Amino acid sequence: MHPTWTKKNQLSIASALLAIALLGSGCGAEGYKGKKKSGGSCTDCGGVATGESSDEDSASEKSKGVPPVNEQVRGTGYSQKSITVSTRRTLKVSFTPGVQDTNLSGTGYTINYAYMGVFIKVGSETKPTPLLYNGYLGGNAETTTAMDYSSSVPNGCTTSSADTCRQSVTITVKQPNTDFRCLNYGTNCSHAHVEDGHPWNGTIRVQTDDTDAL
Repeated sequence: MHPTWTKKNQLSIASALLAIALLGSGCGAEGYKGKKKSGGSCTDCGGVATGESSDEDSASEKSKGVPPVNEQVRGTGYSQKSITVSTRRTLKVSFTPGVQDTNLSGTGYTINYAYMGVFIKVGSETKPTPLLYNGYLGGNAETTTAMDYSSSVPNGCTTSSADTCRQSVTITVKQPNTDFRCLNYGTNCSHAHVEDGHPWNGTIRVQTDDTDAL
C-alpha cells in the first residue's frame, strides 16, 4: 500500500472503485453479480439472497439459553476450511469476514482487504455469500442473515422418535474472494480469488436444534 495514503483516501478510492465494478454486468470471479448500496454491502451477489430461511416448528425457535456455535475459520490462498457440528434437523449458518491480522509468510507485509465473499457448503448444497465489508476502513463488519441448510442435514434422525438423536454435519467455507487488488492497486475490481499464500479469516455462527436462533 502506498505510504502516503490515508484511511480517508483508501475509503474514498475503494468505495468508488467498488461502486463502479459492482454496478457493471458482473462482479468478477465465480459469477458474483450485485449492486453496492450506500451501507457498503453487495446485494443479489451470485443471484442468491443474503440469507434464506424456512419455516420451523415454533418450539425450535424458542430460547434454549445456549448461544449459536461460534467458530473462526482461517485459510491461506484459494482454499477451504470445515467445521463439524451436531444437530437433529435444524441447521442455519451466518458468516462474518475478519480483518486481516496475519502477515504474508516470510515477509512483514500485510495483505489487507476490506470486502470478502465466500461459498458455504453443506452436503451437496453450496450457497454464495454476498461481498461483505469486514470493518477494515472503520465501522462494523457485515454479517449475512441466517442461511438455511436444514434440508441438507442427513435424514438419519428424521424418522427417529428419540428427541436425543443427533448427527454430525460438516460445514465447509470455501472459494474465498477479496478486494485486495482493488483496494491496494485499483485493479481486478471489485474482487478476485485469494492468491496463493495470502491469509484470510472469518467467523461462522451456526444454529442447531440445541442452540438459540441466529
